[in-house]
Amino acid sequence: MTETSDIDARVREIVAKYAKVGAKDLNRETDLQALNIESLDLIEIIFEVEDAFEIDIEQDEKAADLTNLGEVLDWLTANIESQKAA
Repeated sequence: MTETSDIDARVREIVAKYAKVGAKDLNRETDLQALNIESLDLIEIIFEVEDAFEIDIEQDEKAADLTNLGEVLDWLTANIESQKAA
């Protein structure tokens, strides 16, 4: 099973690429709007996470309400872990 810290690190790398900042500059409270990450960027991030972890993420209503990196990490981690367990 993938460790949560591994998921966090990889997702931070992916988000940092789209935000054009260093992964070390990101924390759980980092606001997505402050990073200029828009909904299209979030979709691209999700696609890249799917590729990185070899899963399919169901995009639900909650995805549209994510406002900070911590929420994104929690949502993606839950998706990754549920699919890896299946």
